Amino acid sequence: MRDQINPAIALVAAGILFAVYPALRPYSSEVGTEGAEAFASWEWVVAHLCGIAGFILLTYAATRLWPGITSTTTLFGTALVLPYYGAETFGLYALGRNAAAEEIEPGAETIRYFGPAVATFGAGLLLLAVAGVLIARRLWADDLRVAAILVGVGLLGYLPQFFTPAPVRILHGIILGLGLLVTGIAVFTRARRAPGDTTPLRREGGASTVNP
Repeated sequence: MRDQINPAIALVAAGILFAVYPALRPYSSEVGTEGAEAFASWEWVVAHLCGIAGFILLTYAATRLWPGITSTTTLFGTALVLPYYGAETFGLYALGRNAAAEEIEPGAETIRYFGPAVATFGAGLLLLAVAGVLIARRLWADDLRVAAILVGVGLLGYLPQFFTPAPVRILHGIILGLGLLVTGIAVFTRARRAPGDTTPLRREGGASTVNP
């Protein structure tokens, strides 16, 4: 039972962090003094650290609950997006502080649009979209259909939501967060049931993940 409670907690925590990330993140024109102040704010760093932690916790939960192609895809997707998130979190923070002090343009595009960075980030997000479909299929098979839809939409929409206004990005975080929260609660609840429970979450290949 304890083997399933840990990933359940990870999913709940990931859901909260994915919802907090876009809600806390400052939104501005990201150019000039306004952009420098946004990058140099504590909200910028904390919000992006929430996103990083969310991906790590989601990956941990996936490796415990759905070993195989689902967890592998999630792992590689996360591994490819985290370097870009590191540049956003710490690189843009440093640029923002320097730009604010010297009253110059932050120059965020030098970090954001560097070819290899964009390529790895994009590849990672595409893998996470595939992982979203795979996770949604696992949840749907376990009769967690609301969670399947929310998580699937959340991970499939992670790339396009970057090109939307702040309210849409915040809504996207809430959708993904709710999906992971519902999934985590379901995993925890089923893990607390008697060993004879006939409705466990399933590993790929059909073996139970709740009653090992």
